[in-house]
Amino acid sequence: MGEGCSIALIVFFRDVGADLQETIDSILLATEKFKTSRFELIVVDDGSKIESPYIVPNSRFFQVQHVRHPHSLGISEAINTGVKLSSSTWALPIPGHAMFGNVALENIISLCGKGEIILGCRTNLARSRPPVKRLASRILRDLYRHLTFYYIGDIHGLFLARKTDFERYLQSAKGHGNAIAVITNVVANGGLLVQTAAPVQEGHNSRSSKKVSDNLPSVEAIRTSVSALWEARRTYLRSQSDKIDVKRWG
Repeated sequence: MGEGCSIALIVFFRDVGADLQETIDSILLATEKFKTSRFELIVVDDGSKIESPYIVPNSRFFQVQHVRHPHSLGISEAINTGVKLSSSTWALPIPGHAMFGNVALENIISLCGKGEIILGCRTNLARSRPPVKRLASRILRDLYRHLTFYYIGDIHGLFLARKTDFERYLQSAKGHGNAIAVITNVVANGGLLVQTAAPVQEGHNSRSSKKVSDNLPSVEAIRTSVSALWEARRTYLRSQSDKIDVKRWG
């Protein structure tokens, strides 16, 4: 599978330097495997203070676009910007700091069309993330499973969804709540979730653009994740209530 899909690869970033080119190179390697699929590349600079130059052969994509926010609006708004520019059926947001290599991307793209959400779980978090962020990711994962769908492996993993679902569910999301908002709503409304492995690139923890502050989750990341978890719980409870009503009156 994966062949014949039309996918917008939305690369979002802020001040990542040479890691942006590494991300683009991984995308080029991954997309080469899917000859009959159509890809567009949308690069969203979320208010970088320092330019991150990159080179991309336009011939690999039916469309290449670059847009820059004058100041940072956050991850969700960066993805929203890319979705609005897209003319594809599917969208795959990709962080521009070289977090995922071509293998992770290939695993996701190969399943395009198998479900409404293709979720790539970060299988090597234990050795690829700073200790505090690793703990935060595990707490978020376990809280999400406890509050909503117990079988979702990594709610902040790499994910592919229909453009229409991003348009429907991402508008109210903030910051790090983007994946939680889209995935929860799609699954709550009966959409099929397919999960695969999306390992973090080895050496990501020592990438060239890494700052000291990257060792800790930001206050804003924690705030938006907690807010998204609360909304996800409400969405989940509504979906379960609707199922009970259908059984009662069906």
